[in-house]
Amino acid sequence: MNENEQRGKGMLDEAAGKLKQGAANLTGDQQLHDEGAAQEAGGDIRQGVAKGVGQVKGAAEEVGGRIKSAVGGLTNDTSTEAEGKVDSLKGEARQKLNQ
Repeated sequence: MNENEQRGKGMLDEAAGKLKQGAANLTGDQQLHDEGAAQEAGGDIRQGVAKGVGQVKGAAEEVGGRIKSAVGGLTNDTSTEAEGKVDSLKGEARQKLNQ
């Protein structure tokens, strides 16, 4: 699952739900209002799940990068060590993005 795609879909669902609720408030359509509220809540949940997935992926990427960097350091392989540091930083960034 691509968490960024899922976050985007969640944002769209949330916005569409709000629009339905607004239209329902103008027309007095309770069913449309309820549908909008459910769609908004579903979008919010989808975004939350996507953020959680992103945080887990980021943590795994960070740990994997630290391990790779340590192996590179132990074997005097500066290229592997540098790649590990980059992977670790990417993981940290992904976690921050998904807070």
